[in-house]
Amino acid sequence: MKRVCNRPIQLDAATLCYEVVHPYYFEQLSHLEMGERLDVNDIEDESQSNFRLYRTEGRYFENVYAIRLDNGTRDIEFGHLKFNLARGDEQSNTHTNGLRKVWLSLNNETLYSKDIFFLTYIEQRLGLEFHNVTSLDLCLDTPFSVSPLVKAYLHNKDVTAILNGKRIIDRDEDRPEITYTNSGSLNKQDKYKTVNIKQRNAIKDKSKGITVLTYDKTAEISNASDKQYILDYYGNPKRLYRTEVHLNAEDIKNYVERIGIQYTPLILFDEAILEGMFFHYLGSVIRFQSRKMDASWEHLLGRS
Repeated sequence: MKRVCNRPIQLDAATLCYEVVHPYYFEQLSHLEMGERLDVNDIEDESQSNFRLYRTEGRYFENVYAIRLDNGTRDIEFGHLKFNLARGDEQSNTHTNGLRKVWLSLNNETLYSKDIFFLTYIEQRLGLEFHNVTSLDLCLDTPFSVSPLVKAYLHNKDVTAILNGKRIIDRDEDRPEITYTNSGSLNKQDKYKTVNIKQRNAIKDKSKGITVLTYDKTAEISNASDKQYILDYYGNPKRLYRTEVHLNAEDIKNYVERIGIQYTPLILFDEAILEGMFFHYLGSVIRFQSRKMDASWEHLLGRS
């Protein structure tokens, strides 16, 4: 059966960095105690709250706020606004133009709904100006498994693997950038196969480089994350297999400059840009060549 997948590239994680251009709300938030909230009211009707920010605890930032809003159907947590890096100095919390840095991380469920379109409005109301996308997880969810074939290509002597831009010649040399994980039942211990491939800088810290991951998403939802909304988003398929690329700020900036487009948050809503970025960086970490068959990522993932 031919491998075909026409689903668009999906955002699975996104953190954006901003400049505080209008500091009114920034100053108000700075004075909130843990658990207190700030209402951001409607521009036309100050008696109506558009969204609220609740101060909460955070691991890497001194100031963290959960953003909640009514999307017309229910009350949701949209994401988290963060500033003042823990153990950070003035320079790490300030842009070169002197404006304060804030970060906004979108909740995973937000990315699988139309709620993501509130982003522009929230930016504007909080007096923020876009600076960059700090980190981004892009994925393609297919109806067929990818991990076994990736593993088979890596094992096949007739297929050349190019890892982080270098052709692998010595097949006996250890490759710490590539890890394989099997899981399942006692009787079938390799029921679920995961392949994780990283740039060398990302082996210990994924914020230092690009990582590629292929795994059984249906099993991960069932056995670990319980993110039923992802299955709902796709119409509750029985099988869902994910290929994921984690990118950092420099990777995203380089790609935007490479294709010569304006760098704005709108790139997150452009399917063609996300598709190009996904396959570009997928191939930059690992790609395959063969004279006997089509071993491209586009073929592996049902695009050709």
